Order: sequence, then C-alpha cells, then structure tokens
Amino acid sequence: MESDLKGLANAYNSLEQANFNLEREVKAMRSGGASSGPDLETIKAEAREEAHKESEAELNDLLVCLGQEQSKVERLSSRLLELGEDMVKLLEGIGEEDEADLPDHDDDDEED
Repeated sequence: MESDLKGLANAYNSLEQANFNLEREVKAMRSGGASSGPDLETIKAEAREEAHKESEAELNDLLVCLGQEQSKVERLSSRLLELGEDMVKLLEGIGEEDEADLPDHDDDDEED
C-alpha cells in the first residue's frame, strides 16, 4: 500500500512538473518570447532540407533513366543507319501530338 502511495505521489509530481512547463511555454508564446519547445522555423528548415534531399535523389534517378534511354537511342540509330533507313523520315511527326497537349510556356511574369 505504501509503495502504491509513493507511486501515485511520484506520478502526481510528474504531472505537476509537466503542467508547470506547459504553462511557462504558453506564457512565453503569448508574450512573443522563445519557448523551450521545438522552434517552428527549425522544423520548417528541417522539412525543407528533407524535401530537397528527396527531390535530389529523384532527379538523380531520372538522370540515370535518361542516360539509359539515350544509350538505347544511340544503339538503335546506328543500327537503323546500317540498315539504310532514313532517320529524318522515321522521326517525322513523333512528339508532335505530345507537344500539342502541353500548355504554352510564355513568360507569365510579364502579366503581373
């Protein structure tokens, strides 16, 4: 029974300490001061850095894929030349449908 009371007393003291810390943080936030909690700007900076790392990794993956596709194009082009195919004639019209679906990229900044 005595150990149960000591456990409850310790738990109560922990709650009191947590409450005190939270009240101090609230007062600091209301007065515009710094709190002992995590800084919002630090969290934003860490999130930006993580997003930058992820996009850089994705960009590297895309560059590897682009290099692989370029190698395929070079090999196929050389083989087509060996077979006597006219490359210009083969490539006519390829990509025109895709380009027609893309929006124009005029300088939108000039409209502001």
